[in-house]
Amino acid sequence: PQPFPADPLAPQPQPRPKRRVSGFVVVAAVVVTALACGALGGVAGSVVQARRDQPAGSASPSVPADSIGPVVKRILPSVVSVVVPQTDGSEYVGAGSIISRDGYIMTNEHVVSTTKDNGGKVKVELNSGEQVDATVKGMSSTADIAVLKIERGGLPPIRWGDSRGVQVGDRVIAVGNPLGLAETTTSGIVSALNRPVHVNQHSDSYYAAIQTDAAINPGNSGGPLFDFDGRLIGVNYAGAARQNVGLGFAIPERSAQRTAEQLIKTGKATHAVIGVYTDTRYKGDGAKIADSAVGGNQPVASGGPADKAGLQAGDVITKVDGIPVHSSAELTAVIRTQAPGDVVTTVYKRSESPTTTKMTLGEESDQ
Repeated sequence: PQPFPADPLAPQPQPRPKRRVSGFVVVAAVVVTALACGALGGVAGSVVQARRDQPAGSASPSVPADSIGPVVKRILPSVVSVVVPQTDGSEYVGAGSIISRDGYIMTNEHVVSTTKDNGGKVKVELNSGEQVDATVKGMSSTADIAVLKIERGGLPPIRWGDSRGVQVGDRVIAVGNPLGLAETTTSGIVSALNRPVHVNQHSDSYYAAIQTDAAINPGNSGGPLFDFDGRLIGVNYAGAARQNVGLGFAIPERSAQRTAEQLIKTGKATHAVIGVYTDTRYKGDGAKIADSAVGGNQPVASGGPADKAGLQAGDVITKVDGIPVHSSAELTAVIRTQAPGDVVTTVYKRSESPTTTKMTLGEESDQ
């Protein structure tokens, strides 16, 4: 499978509805309001009649067992809007998750990357509607994760899940600001795992994404993907498509949490490497280590993780830690999901003979 094409302009500037509303939206809103008012009158009459018919002392209807309402009510206070003013007067609007009571917030790096040009200006809007100034604590373009800090205490942090336990078919909830519509909540299932999704404009940067059919659009970027227990299992990424087509992607919690913790501690982050250059023109199944030097660099770095594990130029890696690898992009994505120092079981072919080895991952600073 080929990696999903990148969106080199993600996220696009999204005007916030309360500041700028298109004529179409105004007309649509008037029509919807009129219809809603008529329907509301009928509903209100039905409710009154139902209450008259209800026996005295009987309980009100309970929340359906399959409703996600209680979970959404619990998680919304931990989700924020991220607003980045642009030099042309527009705004980038994304989302974020509160990850500590004392004001640390996690979002995508690409949501706040333009703070490098606007003097570091970024605001965070809390669930209460209060908008406060934020400071960028650190950014990792390789992981597409950034951490912001606001001067507030007693905030409700998200609960961390475990992305390693996620399975295809699991139900999920996405929260964010698609097209500037704050606190939009969608739900769906996990459609696939370990999808190699291209991060930003970096041609060699991929992550093994969680794919979901929950609607994720520009403005959802940086917001949380929750499981149905209200635990964060991923960070939504809206750069892969201009509009939702049943394909949404999220950076797995394991990568996002590790990067966020590093950024809080040092302002910088690292990622795992194996010390090889691959042949991106290879059409067979797997990730082939280049046969010869690439850009003056040897295919297998001397003394690097792959070298120590016995891999050589021309070997084809087919599986890492139990995850099938079908291309160079998938190899990069799977390795980036791991942590430096992790020991992974690696399967590779040499002259068509499969071999299994253990490899201790190396470490490299993020871009």
